[in-house]
Amino acid sequence: MVFEIKLMPKHTLGFYLQLASVGVGEFAKNLATDLSTLYFKDNDEYVRAIEKLESALRGIRIQVEDSNVCKIAESCEGLQPKLYTAGEHDSKILEEAGLNIVPKRCGMEVSWCSAALSYIEGVKEKRGPIGGKASIVMLARTFAFGKLRGPMGELVREIKVQIDSLGLMLIGGLFSLVASMKMKDGRFELYMLPDGSPESLKVSNLVYKAFFYRTKKLGASFEEVLRDIVGLERGLSVDLATLNSLLIHLSSVLSEMPALAGLPKREGFERFLLAKIDSSSKRPQLTWMSPLTISSTLTALKGREELLENLWNLVRVVKELRKGKTKEQRDLGDDLASAISTCFNNMTLFMWTRSGDHLLECSRSISAVIDGAFKLGFEPRMAIAGQRVLKSIKELAERRP
Repeated sequence: MVFEIKLMPKHTLGFYLQLASVGVGEFAKNLATDLSTLYFKDNDEYVRAIEKLESALRGIRIQVEDSNVCKIAESCEGLQPKLYTAGEHDSKILEEAGLNIVPKRCGMEVSWCSAALSYIEGVKEKRGPIGGKASIVMLARTFAFGKLRGPMGELVREIKVQIDSLGLMLIGGLFSLVASMKMKDGRFELYMLPDGSPESLKVSNLVYKAFFYRTKKLGASFEEVLRDIVGLERGLSVDLATLNSLLIHLSSVLSEMPALAGLPKREGFERFLLAKIDSSSKRPQLTWMSPLTISSTLTALKGREELLENLWNLVRVVKELRKGKTKEQRDLGDDLASAISTCFNNMTLFMWTRSGDHLLECSRSISAVIDGAFKLGFEPRMAIAGQRVLKSIKELAERRP
């Protein structure tokens, strides 16, 4: 018997989170042409789709071999969307929807991750869709609250969706959230979302795998690279830190994942939207959302990735210096952080303008700090990493068009 699952309204973030599930689970063929509804021919087909998503969660996102659901829930507690307390309270919505199987079983509080896993457990136990209706959690309504206040805001607040629709949204949120961090002035989350095009749904599984992949060269995920760069806290905006982190991580991934190699040429990354959510308060706020327009830059960087990678290695040196026992070490760490921030800013300008003047400014900033380190007579690792940066700058300047 054919049954259908209505997707959330297209003016909500929840719709795009659901598309992440559709793409990763590879059931775009079940999606209506207007992207409003999913159709499944029977319960077995739907259970197989959910089991495929569960397998992808464990293999791509959570990366846990143990099948114990409590251990899986614990493993994804570090990177998961926030639950909000405004309105009906997200945790209450999830509990009333019956998505608290895992919290009860494992003795933990309801969270986004435990609710998503509870939905998967519920479908497997019932051997089909759960059925029933539930309210929409706050993050899923973000567009309506951010841009469509007033009548539309009230309308969304009253909408009830299928619990199965809510479950798909929760699972998609675990894939879509690629970074989350606290800062002095608040907290933010970064989401990468399929734009709904056939290409975006076709490559979702591969692209999310790339973001959570820890490359051999860097030994870090995208979120870890971003955390290091944002941690400089020296005149580098979060937006430019995000851009440079994307380039560092993805250029490294492209060199290690052959299946991803053709994506920049066909502008596959541009089929995804990157959204930044301010998650500091009781209600999420969309800060910005734009296509992931990095394919041309990644193509231009091919064979020239060393500068950004070497700069990131220097960022790691900053972290060590700031933990130093002496004031001289800590001050040197701050000076190096400022120089690296200048480099990242100027590298961005260079990528936009191709003007070599920006590379020279980067070189001057790094050279000044290295000279200071030599005079102090310590930090050989910093000097070595710094010399590599200067060499990369010279090579890039000589090879630029």
